[in-house]
Amino acid sequence: MSAQVCPGLYRVGMKFYCKFADREVNPGLMPCLSNYTDCPFYRSPEKEKLEGATLPKPAEEAAQKETPTPPAVISVEARMPEATETVERPEEELKGRLEDFEAKILELEETWKKYENEASSALDRWDELSAETRRLIAGLSSSIEAFKVEKERINSKADQGLLTPAEARNLIQSIDEKIEEYSNIVRELSEILSRIERLIVPHMKRLMASRAKPELGKLRLSLMKLEELFKQGKISEKTYERLRTEIENKIAKLEDIVEEVKEA
Repeated sequence: MSAQVCPGLYRVGMKFYCKFADREVNPGLMPCLSNYTDCPFYRSPEKEKLEGATLPKPAEEAAQKETPTPPAVISVEARMPEATETVERPEEELKGRLEDFEAKILELEETWKKYENEASSALDRWDELSAETRRLIAGLSSSIEAFKVEKERINSKADQGLLTPAEARNLIQSIDEKIEEYSNIVRELSEILSRIERLIVPHMKRLMASRAKPELGKLRLSLMKLEELFKQGKISEKTYERLRTEIENKIAKLEDIVEEVKEA
């Protein structure tokens, strides 16, 4: 405990009490945290020892009878136990809470950085997986269309008598089984793609929104440079229109994403 804090000051919850005065006190208005020895209720350890060890003389007893000890002090000695709780300055307690909050914010900052890195990695991986899945779906869909053409060819050959009805039926049945198999795969893969896209789009928007302001600034600067190049005759009107449209579309998309995240 600091030497500037009165040894009789103790805290219960958010309130402060004086063991000498046996009552609640406000340390900010009393000398508890500065010159506490000037307090009329303060009793030094030496004085308490002396009073406990020395027997009073008759004259002193008479004087004590004439000048009784303040009831508050007697009440403290009779009822209040020695304070065992550590006294803490109000500013120290507030400082501790501020430091705890600062640590929490730093922890959140690290958590956000970790989230950004992991989400960015997941999006890159998703680009690869989704592209691979779409290629497979496109291949299967193309095969399904080829099977349908083959069915028409078999039916035509059967009509021409080049295949018996049984042969044509067996071939068409085999093709129908393949069409059903491939169609099921396409449907399952498409459903998985849709589910993952619904899950990943919010993460993509969060990342894009966090990077939107600097990216928007770069795009607007690029648009200004493009205008200058066109005015100076360094690019054709066709190239200018194409690049301007691309940049403006990107700006519009980023602005939409920022608005969506704000409204979410």
